[in-house]
Amino acid sequence: MTTSNKPTFFTRFLNVIEKGGNALPNPATLFALFALGVLFLSWIGQMLGWQA
Repeated sequence: MTTSNKPTFFTRFLNVIEKGGNALPNPATLFALFALGVLFLSWIGQMLGWQA
């Protein structure tokens, strides 16, 4: 007789986190994309006359 081990909630949660992490690009690519995003938002803010 075999028993099927149903994954616990925590195991399912970790599996979802792992799938999401595997879908992300290389950390260096993420850094470059976020840096470009900050530059773009800064440019937009400057065009709108925002000041610190």
